Amino acid sequence: MKAARLLMSVIALTLAATACGDDTVEPEDGLTEEEAIALFDSRESMASLLADSTKLISSSGNSATYRCPQGGQVTLVITEFSVDTTATDTARIVFGAQTTPSGCKTTADDREFTLDGDPSVSEKATIYLVQVVPDRIEGSAKGGLKWTLGDRSGNCEIDLTFTAKVVDGDGGSDPKVANTYEGLLCGHQVKFTRTEDVVVTGG
Repeated sequence: MKAARLLMSVIALTLAATACGDDTVEPEDGLTEEEAIALFDSRESMASLLADSTKLISSSGNSATYRCPQGGQVTLVITEFSVDTTATDTARIVFGAQTTPSGCKTTADDREFTLDGDPSVSEKATIYLVQVVPDRIEGSAKGGLKWTLGDRSGNCEIDLTFTAKVVDGDGGSDPKVANTYEGLLCGHQVKFTRTEDVVVTGG
């Protein structure tokens, strides 16, 4: 059970690796690199919806729509899921998803964004497990969003690759996921790392 919950947490965090379509605004009206990364960070709230059934609006087959915490909604479509267990004591899970926000309000670093699909963001991740515990993740996120921040708005392209490693927490605490992202984010070439808590509960 712990391994299963850890895996779902890793998948949810992986989905947070999406951010911003074609940049149609003038540079002075677009997002700075700091704002672009804040937009990226704000999308973590979308990933957290996977574990919150109270936010579910509707679901059908491989598609589900959730209420965003501050208004609007986001639709998630699972596009791929496969498990390869041919190797001894190891497994490989391939997971693909497409997210399409609609007026979804998210917040990070005291900045409130409103996000819409342009048309959507597609992610694909390969999750490697050793003795049923997630060990590392490799993947990509591509697509676009429309964003509004204060009195500014525009389009934002994303073309990122990411790697993630499950690491032990300090002092025997719950494990963490260290994510490193690199590529194009809202017109900026970026490389940054985020370390997220993974809470493992139950037996």
